[in-house]
Amino acid sequence: APTSMTRTAIVALLAILALPVAVLCAADLRSPGIAPQALSERIAGPHPPLVVGVRAPDEFSAGHVPGAVNIPVPLVKTQLERLDSAELLVLYCNDSRFTRVAEQILSRNGIEGFLHLEGGLRAWEQQGLELEQSIP
Repeated sequence: APTSMTRTAIVALLAILALPVAVLCAADLRSPGIAPQALSERIAGPHPPLVVGVRAPDEFSAGHVPGAVNIPVPLVKTQLERLDSAELLVLYCNDSRFTRVAEQILSRNGIEGFLHLEGGLRAWEQQGLELEQSIP
């Protein structure tokens, strides 16, 4: 049977092995990030960015960054002209899963220079920033 010291060593090893996975998930995003507070300030400024929630419509309606538009990931490719014409484009979802897919679609279609919301909507909420709701 493993000793207490062996169990501790195994747990420590597993924790060390899991760390790069967590870091890689966040690092998978190709675009530069913008912090929630900085985005909030930009939205309130004279030239607000085009903020795009790439989540499903029901999730978006339940709560989103104020002024954001909803373009679910499956529809991103149909909105390339609109997205490319934005002076500043910021993508977000709850965490980063759908943002990563949207980034790939934009990059494959030659659209660059966009940002992502660091930490997604979860980080926005954790910082106590206002959410907007809409009726689907």
